[in-house]
Parts: sequence; structure tokens; C-alpha cells
Amino acid sequence: MRRAPIFAAAAIGTLALGIAASTAIFSLFYQVLLRSLPVPVPEQLVLFHSDPPWLPGGMSADNAETVFSNPMYRGLRNGAAQFQGVAARSSIRVQIDLAGTASRITTVEIVSGNFFDVLGLRPAAGRLLTPSDDRPGQTAESVAVLSKGVA
Repeated sequence: MRRAPIFAAAAIGTLALGIAASTAIFSLFYQVLLRSLPVPVPEQLVLFHSDPPWLPGGMSADNAETVFSNPMYRGLRNGAAQFQGVAARSSIRVQIDLAGTASRITTVEIVSGNFFDVLGLRPAAGRLLTPSDDRPGQTAESVAVLSKGVA
């Protein structure tokens, strides 16, 4: 190392970059493919999806996943005797303004009132959505569920 400090620095830098890249790739691989969803029985979850041609009342517009109409979701939910439950979700971008602070545009999930029930999730504090929160034509205040980042 004393005879060739530039070579030693280059070797150490190359090793550091290689280790960092390997760690980053494995972390991404773990998060996307190996880690289970934080629900009681993740292997029992099913995602309804339709390949082209789209089912009547459905289209592909939400992260390349099939988006079903509300009447189609209700038909699936009410007619699905072989499932313990059917829930719906969709992503949208919204602008959030907090009392005098700059607005922030973020992506949120719009979910059915039974979403958390179907997944078997319980709140750490407060309450989650209930089926009464998503009645058509509801005039009550909108309800939001805030989450803490999951590591």
C-alpha cells in the first residue's frame, strides 16, 4: 500500500462500490420479491386482473393493473361466496395543503370500507375504515387512514 497508494485507493474504492451496489440490489430484491405483506395470511390474498380484451366495466389505468368499475366491484363482492371477502383499491395523485404550509402532491390509495377488515389489519390508534364509510352518495366527512412508514 505504501509503494502504490493510488492503486490501493482505487482497489479499496472499487471494493466499497461493489459492496454498496450488491447491498442495494439485494435490499431491493428482498423488498420486492422475498418479503411478505404485513397481513396475517398473505398467501391467501388474490388480485383480480383482466388481460386484454378488458372485461366490461374494467380498464387498465392504475399501475398497469385492471381497474374495475364500482358496480363491477360490488357484483364481485356480493357474489363471491367462495371468498372470505373482496376489497377494492386504486391509486390517485392528490394535493395536500396543511394550515399555511406549502402544498405537496403525493400518491394516495383510495380503498373500499372493508379493505382493512379483509386484510385482517388492526389500527395502532384510532379506527380504520368501515363499510359504512363508503356508502354511495354519502354526505359525511371524508375519512383518511394515516400510516407510519414500514421498514
